[in-house]
Amino acid sequence: MAIRNVDILGRVPLSEGAVEADAHGFAKPPTFNVPRTVVNEYISMRLAIAAGLPVAPGTIVYTDDGGPLYLSLSVAPDGRRPPPADCAGLWRDEPKTAAGIVLFDILILNTDRFADNLAYTHPVQPAAIFDHDRALLGSRDDPPIGSRLLEVVEDHELGAHVDDPTAFDGWWRRLQFHPGVLQDLMADLVRRGLISRAEGHDIVDFLQRRSAILLDLLARSPFLPKVGRPTTLIT
Repeated sequence: MAIRNVDILGRVPLSEGAVEADAHGFAKPPTFNVPRTVVNEYISMRLAIAAGLPVAPGTIVYTDDGGPLYLSLSVAPDGRRPPPADCAGLWRDEPKTAAGIVLFDILILNTDRFADNLAYTHPVQPAAIFDHDRALLGSRDDPPIGSRLLEVVEDHELGAHVDDPTAFDGWWRRLQFHPGVLQDLMADLVRRGLISRAEGHDIVDFLQRRSAILLDLLARSPFLPKVGRPTTLIT
């Protein structure tokens, strides 16, 4: 993904060919309704990158008083929030990418995927996903993650445009993350004091068990149109 909204600050070389620069982004704090915003965003971003999905890159930063924020780079050329995505166009132009996004959202139990938190406008705005604050551990009102293993994603604005179920071919294997990758990611968040060891264990267990039944969850998704509903499970 090309990050184009970067301001060059100077010409002092930091290493061969590198200069100091500023980039535009968005910082999200935990909120009363979504207290695990930073954790949900960070895990989702790291997993999306590992799977090869076009996700807005981000990191965890801290306020002066030590409060955590999730900082996400803008994917729009002007540094602002991109316009609502052309979901039908994304399926038409990049069906494999669209299929991967749908299956990934089912895996992380992202029930909040709409055109407003997805970028795609051909030919000026490449595909990108962002805003995963309500995935995984969810919001304050959601039950514990371990009890949501079989929960289906009821609504998905991109998934509603599925017209070729074979586009999902290959994504199941790409979303089977190595246990060591998941454990290292949780250990990082434990060291930062953002989750407990027990919560890290529950997230790893959820992702491993849910990934094993991912294609069944896809087939049960009510948002899939008939033409896009797989008749066999593609691995």
